[in-house]
Amino acid sequence: MRLAFASIAVAAVGFATTTAVSDTFTAGVATSWVDPDTGAPDFADLNLYTFGATTFPGYTPTTNSGPTALFNLVTQSASAYQVAATTADLGDGMFQVTVDWSTSDGASFFSHIEPLAMTLPSGRTANIQYFDIGFRTGGGPFPADGIALGTEWMVESGTQTYYDTMGGEETTAINFGTSPFPYPDPTSFYQTAGLGIDFLESSNLNGINYVFNIQAVPAPGALALLGMAGLAGRRRRD
Repeated sequence: MRLAFASIAVAAVGFATTTAVSDTFTAGVATSWVDPDTGAPDFADLNLYTFGATTFPGYTPTTNSGPTALFNLVTQSASAYQVAATTADLGDGMFQVTVDWSTSDGASFFSHIEPLAMTLPSGRTANIQYFDIGFRTGGGPFPADGIALGTEWMVESGTQTYYDTMGGEETTAINFGTSPFPYPDPTSFYQTAGLGIDFLESSNLNGINYVFNIQAVPAPGALALLGMAGLAGRRRRD
């Protein structure tokens, strides 16, 4: 299976050193528009139609707890979109964040797009579907709430695996770039990924697995202490 269009924008600035504590986070699915010639997104022209957060009891994603259904803002009922996230301490300052998107009935993501969401506020027809962790843009009663991680860090590598309704799957490396979204909490993990609606190669997708391998970054004070320790070691050797 070859995917003609699958993009991801990631920003991450922290990570916790334990997997024992669960943490709630915000997640949503939306439609929007990107320029077909330049690939430039128009994030102002967007329809958010399924959502999960602490403002929707029963639809609150929690790390390390399995898939959670999102709330359909159009029908005011459970949507078919599900999200799950886990965190793991790999030791030696290395950590891993895994995000899984799926549908409860095994049908494709695109078959569950709300028809009303295909017409954007500008009147244009949506050509991209976004999957968001953390809702960095915020808005109204919906909180911007990433996966709480606790300390600064940097992404070392990552993979994305796509699953389709015919049992196919494809894994590729993630190319990380600068995200256009703000970072409300510098110690939380945020992710936004997009799938082109008009591409036949993506039309049967019903699952996405993202794996992020992360290196913890010591706080500035810790770096200063490391420097002092190194200097003391040199003096003892002299």
